Amino acid sequence: IVLLRDKLVFDELFKKYLKRDFINLRTGSKEDFRKFLDGRETVFAKDPTGEGGHGISKITVADVKDSNKLYDELKANGQLLVEEAIVQSDDLNEINPCVVNSWRVVTLYKDGKAHIINNALRINQDESNVIGCTNDLYLSLDADGRIDSNVIDDYGNVYDKHPMTGKKFSEVKIAGVREALDMVVEAAEKIPQVRYIGWDIAFSKNGPVMVEGNEYPGYGLLQFYKLKGKRTGHLKEIADVLGDEMNNIKL
Repeated sequence: IVLLRDKLVFDELFKKYLKRDFINLRTGSKEDFRKFLDGRETVFAKDPTGEGGHGISKITVADVKDSNKLYDELKANGQLLVEEAIVQSDDLNEINPCVVNSWRVVTLYKDGKAHIINNALRINQDESNVIGCTNDLYLSLDADGRIDSNVIDDYGNVYDKHPMTGKKFSEVKIAGVREALDMVVEAAEKIPQVRYIGWDIAFSKNGPVMVEGNEYPGYGLLQFYKLKGKRTGHLKEIADVLGDEMNNIKL
């Protein structure tokens, strides 16, 4: 579980899927940090154990007057992971270009194979720079990148277009979804000890990239009946994969 819970450990283990550079301030020196910032426009500093978008700061490198001072401030704040910014794909920029919108894909491991049991793309409604757990829209995608659900908010309101950009959801097609699904299956099978994982994926200019993995992901949005009109809930999707094993699990 620590492989997922600590983003510094996670980034090292799943570096293949990140497709972006990062620095670990637990071990990196002030000189390492200065070199990391050199030539970059934007980076994000993160609390490696933060959740729900908390403990994340967007840093514009041109505004940094003293990298040594910033280094000390980040360490004092516990923001020990600094990552190169993800440049979002045009497909998602058309919906909301202000934030890297993340796609949650849940996998469940059984009998040597990771199964994909659900997904939900979170899209911020406003100009926030960080996706959070409020003021988001939720939808699910099929393997071809088309929306295969309603687009809803936290209160169950249904949208046919984005309230800020006016992008019609019927016209949305996200490239790279099949590649992303293959990515999370491969990643999940690297750590079969953690059988239930919620993976956060971003769609960048270079294709899908991994943001993080969650050993105890929020599952509320996945089973909101207004998303797909189902009333069986997420537990039914888990039971469909587990089969007879479900009878031996004490809830």
